[in-house]
Amino acid sequence: MRLPSAFAFLQRLVIAAVAILAFGPPAMAGWYQVDNYEGDVGGRAIRLSLQQYDFGSGITVEGSYYLEAERRPIAVYGKVEEGRAVLCEISGDAELERIVVMGSKTPFDFSACPVLLTFDADRVEGQWKREGIDHAVALKKVGSLNDRDKPSVEGDVEIPFWAQTATHMLVGRYENTASGICMSAVRFINKASGKIDQELRYGGDPCDAGMLMTPIYMNVEVHAGAKSDEIWINYRDNAGGTSDTYVFDRKAKAYVKTD
Repeated sequence: MRLPSAFAFLQRLVIAAVAILAFGPPAMAGWYQVDNYEGDVGGRAIRLSLQQYDFGSGITVEGSYYLEAERRPIAVYGKVEEGRAVLCEISGDAELERIVVMGSKTPFDFSACPVLLTFDADRVEGQWKREGIDHAVALKKVGSLNDRDKPSVEGDVEIPFWAQTATHMLVGRYENTASGICMSAVRFINKASGKIDQELRYGGDPCDAGMLMTPIYMNVEVHAGAKSDEIWINYRDNAGGTSDTYVFDRKAKAYVKTD
């Protein structure tokens, strides 16, 4: 393992400090409240994952969604209030940096956000405006993760990370293990075929893989390298976090962990 870059390390220290002040030490309580949904938006199959948390700047929910036919995760952010949510999409890395990483001293304006959702038990309905057309939303909950109050994982909890490569969607599978809730695997899903081309397995004691940051969708990162993309797998600890680095090995045709 190695420490993250200086900027990322500072960011994680701040996040860890906020979490400790709000909820106590990470070993005692966490910050993840995540619900996963699948269903239909305007006739197209979709998977949506939402994390509720006070992210600052007026944002109380962030998430990731992808169309099953395309498998290209897109970040969303917004506000949840009294069983309703309004969500905006993030268009690229620069906007992700501005909204999620840097934030704002004043709350963001959600009035123009294209997604309006209403929650009713395990069902979600609403409208999703795309290219000026309102598309009906019909979703059902398929899984949930909560390590804030009574730690639990129910159903299927797979996190579509915001980071992705040109050819693969990166998905983390979260489970409740003997050592607690953690990410048990990272899957490299081929965007063209939908097949799992590679799977990295995690676990053991301590169970820290994929449990470092808020939002949860940044626990795996991709950094462009001169010869190959680097994949960073983030771990929780009490010193701001550590990461394992994986680099693509052309001979093995897989991402391999570096020393």
